[in-house]
Amino acid sequence: MLLCSYASTSTNLLLTYHLFARYLVSQGCINAFCDILGHSDTRVLIVCLEGLGNILKVGEQEKDSGACDVNMYAQMIEDADGLDKIEDLLNNDNDMVYQMAAHLLETFWVVEDDVMASEGNAPQTGIHNSNQQVSVPPGVFKFG
Repeated sequence: MLLCSYASTSTNLLLTYHLFARYLVSQGCINAFCDILGHSDTRVLIVCLEGLGNILKVGEQEKDSGACDVNMYAQMIEDADGLDKIEDLLNNDNDMVYQMAAHLLETFWVVEDDVMASEGNAPQTGIHNSNQQVSVPPGVFKFG
């Protein structure tokens, strides 16, 4: 009985979280978060990256459930110039900001060799998208 109660509560919380994320997006939070990515305060950047990460997770779950073909929130962030700003954060002096930005890029977008290698990391030899890796020779795909 206790397990059923926990499962029910957990499901309700997840549904509430998804609805809340959708509500925030409908109110323009993605544009606001993307604007804040240009801020220099480390604490503000970390909170912003956490918020975007949580929204992107919801979008990924919606995509995986078949509700849409792509993570629509990732596309909205890209449309708001947030992807470029997240890539720029790879040059941030704070290691936590760098790690969070790199994690978002690797988890929700394709990572190009020159973006990650510019920080002295080992070159990426694959295309990352939604936690899948397909090996390709370095330099084969260059977009933009």
